[in-house]
Amino acid sequence: MVEEVQRRFSLVTSDAMLATNDPRMVIVGHRLIVADSKMVPVDPTLAAVRVMLVMIDPHMVVVDGSHWAFLAGEVKRERECRMSVQKDFLYLKELCPRKTISNYAKRVTVQIPQLNEEGDVSEDKDTNQKQKSKTEEVTLHAAYQNLKTDTIKLEERNVFCGTYNTHVLMEQSDERRIIHYSGGNLVAVASANKRVKLLGVPGVKEVPPLLYGQAGSIRALYLSEEKGLLLTASSDLSIRCWNIHSGACLKIFNGHYGTITCLDLHNKQFVSGAGDGMVKVWSLKSGHCLNTLMHNSAVWAVKMDGAHVVSGCEKGLVKVWCADTGALIKTLEKHQGPVNCLSFDQWHLVTGSSDGFVLGWSMLGNLRRHLIAFFHPKAVLSVEFLYLRVISGCADGKIRVFNFLTGTCLKVLVVNSTGDPVSSLCVAENRMVINSPSRLWMFLFKDVTWDYSLAADREIKVKEEEKKTKRKSSRSSPQRQKTKTQPPKGHGTSKNGKPEHAPSLPAPAHPEEAEPTLQREQRQDSSYSMSPNKFLLTISTLQNTCKPARVSTSTEHSAKAREAQECPHEHQQHCPEKVSAQGSKTSSEAESRIFWLGLITCPMIWVIFAFSALFSFKVKWLAVVVMGVVLQGANLYGYIRCKVGSRKTLTSMATSYLGKQFLRQTVATEDQTAS
Repeated sequence: MVEEVQRRFSLVTSDAMLATNDPRMVIVGHRLIVADSKMVPVDPTLAAVRVMLVMIDPHMVVVDGSHWAFLAGEVKRERECRMSVQKDFLYLKELCPRKTISNYAKRVTVQIPQLNEEGDVSEDKDTNQKQKSKTEEVTLHAAYQNLKTDTIKLEERNVFCGTYNTHVLMEQSDERRIIHYSGGNLVAVASANKRVKLLGVPGVKEVPPLLYGQAGSIRALYLSEEKGLLLTASSDLSIRCWNIHSGACLKIFNGHYGTITCLDLHNKQFVSGAGDGMVKVWSLKSGHCLNTLMHNSAVWAVKMDGAHVVSGCEKGLVKVWCADTGALIKTLEKHQGPVNCLSFDQWHLVTGSSDGFVLGWSMLGNLRRHLIAFFHPKAVLSVEFLYLRVISGCADGKIRVFNFLTGTCLKVLVVNSTGDPVSSLCVAENRMVINSPSRLWMFLFKDVTWDYSLAADREIKVKEEEKKTKRKSSRSSPQRQKTKTQPPKGHGTSKNGKPEHAPSLPAPAHPEEAEPTLQREQRQDSSYSMSPNKFLLTISTLQNTCKPARVSTSTEHSAKAREAQECPHEHQQHCPEKVSAQGSKTSSEAESRIFWLGLITCPMIWVIFAFSALFSFKVKWLAVVVMGVVLQGANLYGYIRCKVGSRKTLTSMATSYLGKQFLRQTVATEDQTAS
């Protein structure tokens, strides 16, 4: 039966058919053929997953559709959960941002890729490749790893981060409204009614004339108040140039075969993009098409300057062209959705897409690596780039201002409480014109005096300053210890700089404690020869007295110093507190002896109990006694470790103790014989 089914569908291409180890089922296209020759619909995603799994492991058996449906559902839920976590994280991050300094400005050093003679980016093979950690902050500096770079000076400002006044230009709801504002006192507004209005700002008055004449609805606008021109693109496949003062149509440009979606003007040339995948560069003076540039899908965004034309299409591709020759310089592939907007300057390019990301690129050479990414919870519909700041309008109804160098969000502007998407925004000087389906807004920001002496673009928290100071102190403390322990020149070092074999003692922390020992040695006759054992004992005593004081006991030493200053040795009769302290010291020593005696005898008693239980064959009591021995022994061991210090072992402690006792007895016998 299976052979008959496979023979019947042998005309299907081999890449569309997959025979599994289960003889009951065969996948053809998006259909699943089972042994009874019935056609069962299969999800294309499930079919693709099965094909990939069987390609990885040919011996894998493809199970029935219920298991695959469960697997696909789990993957879908995991993806939704991940997106929800990203949105919640962005919301919490924007909810309590650090206060941005609105008048911050500075001339900063920015890295750019170094180009060779052919215009290609040079790789730096000498640098070691380091893997980025998950917690490492992604910055523009980190994007140029393993590349040779140059540095330039650019000016950054916290534009649109201060206080502003809100003006409503139009309250009429219109989802198909489009606008353009290039500075000055006029805003061009058009819609599906084939007419263009000019609004005077900030007075919000309609300025004559009313421009109309297009056969279809207007889909793109570009207003140049300085030149007195207005470009309109319509669904009738034509572009018209208008005089905004007289209302006359100056020229008509034809050449596109699809709806024109975007326009941009630079000097005496302008560029247009359309749904036919073509990008055309036009001359305003002659009206001729200078260059035609091609995409494989509809073009949604286009910009130009004197040297470059940059366009973004529905497939998520961004292409950079030479404005003069029309040659393709590079294609940037990273977006997972249509490119809705873009903006660039001489050095950098930013592109916004429906995938929720604004990506930063370099305009130099053929570098196709994206430098930095700015996440948004929904599709990015408009973007502007100036003074190293990225101003983006999102479908969630918020405008965000990002630092292009660090990727941090400096300001979040909520346009309205209804959450209408920011369809488009235009910025010029201290004004921001925002178009949403419900209203047309203008944000008029307060004029600021830029301060170039500020240290950061945002206020630094006190905790971060404390962390920085702690890090600096922790780095400097080992260096100070090294400088303190290094012996001076001429003492403890040989001519070649190596240390000599003679022991070098550290500087005494409390010289008044070491003086009595030295005075006792000076009282004896100089002709008296010191024995080796007495010499070693003296060295050991000096080392113990000259050890630097621990930090935990610094308060005790300071208290002792204050007592010594207040109560000198020759005036002890005026200090009864010291006598009482000595009495309490003797009582504490007696209590300590009693404590240690009980601590040592208790394990011995438990050992006796263990032997008695063992020889009397009382197994039940033996387990209890053994546990008591272990607990008492552990208690004794812990107290001993606390007494002598955790860094010393018991064997070294016992050896040093017995050695000191032996040396003391030897010195005492030698003193008796000498006397």
